[in-house]
Amino acid sequence: GIPIITGIDFGLTPAAALIQRTATGQVRVFDELVAVDMGASRFADLLGPKLRAEWGAFPIGAIKGDPAGDSRAQTDETTPFQILRKAGIDAQPASTNDPVRRIESVAVALGRIIDGQPGFLLHPRCTMLRKAMSGGYCLRRLAVSGEERFRDVPDKNVYSHVSDALQYAFDGAGETRALVRDVSRSRSTQQSAYVDYDFG
Repeated sequence: GIPIITGIDFGLTPAAALIQRTATGQVRVFDELVAVDMGASRFADLLGPKLRAEWGAFPIGAIKGDPAGDSRAQTDETTPFQILRKAGIDAQPASTNDPVRRIESVAVALGRIIDGQPGFLLHPRCTMLRKAMSGGYCLRRLAVSGEERFRDVPDKNVYSHVSDALQYAFDGAGETRALVRDVSRSRSTQQSAYVDYDFG
């Protein structure tokens, strides 16, 4: 009965990641949908049945997508979000498109242990995500001499779209907001410790 949270990345290589977040904070990534050379309308025709037929026994929670999907196409002035809603998929833009916050939200869950169990579970059916997390989703090395240097953002390749979709799903699960709260709380504690310290 745990709601399904879906993250979507748009473009001509759209992807979706389906997750559940338990009451204890464990994130279970249990399915994915990855397409190549496909527009938002055809992708919606695939995603709708996956949510309603394959996983129809579960309630649908948040459906979050790339905020850039709110931009209108030059051809017919419709946005990917409008196309999804027309197909019965109530998707909303994610709260952030900051790659550092998105990636870190997943990284925090990967390092989380809850009651002796991993805080992140990835189902074997998620073949593209498994390959992405095994090194396919990575920073591109810069062609410079001397010490190795890499770009600040992940390389755009076949694994980046489903990885981005996973990050938008994490946003729908509240992980990016929790990350910001944790950082703010940490800074507040540090400031309080500094003020309370007796410098005399």
